[in-house]
Amino acid sequence: MNWTDALSGLVRRATMNSYRLGDYVKVEFPDKATGIGEWMWVRVERCDDKERLVFGTLDNTPLNNYAGKVKLNCVLAVSYAQIREHKKGWRIAASVGTHNWLQQFPDGSTC
Repeated sequence: MNWTDALSGLVRRATMNSYRLGDYVKVEFPDKATGIGEWMWVRVERCDDKERLVFGTLDNTPLNNYAGKVKLNCVLAVSYAQIREHKKGWRIAASVGTHNWLQQFPDGSTC
C-alpha cells in the first residue's frame, strides 16, 4: 500500500457520518416571538455530513406552539448548528426468558 492509499483510507474514516441511526441529538428550537428557545431530543434516522443535516423524529412534546408545525413524532431535518448535545444510540435490553423489551433513552428513562 502506498501513502496515497493510506491517506485516502484515513480521509474516508474521518468523514464517516457523525450521527448514526438510533442516536439522539438535543436540538435548540429558537422562538423568535419570545426570544426564549426550547431544547428537545430528536431520534436520528440518518445524517448528511456534507450538507451538515440530521434527519430524524422529534422525541419530545414541544412546549411552544411553532405555528403547529413541530409536534411529537414529526419528521425533521436539523442543521448541525442547532445541535447542543449528542448521545450515542439507544439501548434495548431483553428480560431473560421473556419477550419483555425495555428501551432506554439518553436521560436514563425507560419505556
